[in-house]
Amino acid sequence: MENKIGIILTSIEKDKALFESIASILKILQPNWMIICGVQAKEGQIIEFSHPQIYCYQLPYNCGISYARNDLIEKAIGLGCEFTLLSADSILFNESMKDINNLLPCFQKSDREAWDFYDLIGLSLSNRI
Repeated sequence: MENKIGIILTSIEKDKALFESIASILKILQPNWMIICGVQAKEGQIIEFSHPQIYCYQLPYNCGISYARNDLIEKAIGLGCEFTLLSADSILFNESMKDINNLLPCFQKSDREAWDFYDLIGLSLSNRI
């Protein structure tokens, strides 16, 4: 069984952008991905999705991006996600993003092995602590 990945999206009064972002993810959705969105909406505004891999939560209005992401990460862990990918309602996924699963092994390796893996796939990390 592949590791579950929670793709976390936050939105504050941008329903159209959120729907477009989710639609772009659905085009390349993998069986081990979960879309976890948090919507900061004024009272009475509720957004719901009827897809088994989409979880949508109402967040306090204007709670801030850090609060929203931390809350959604906790929810992702509760849903069994081993990894989370922080995204936003303004980000549209394309076909190349379905290869995210190929990056997971580097997060399960030692630091030295991870650096070798990053070099192999052409990524670099800056300001890594």
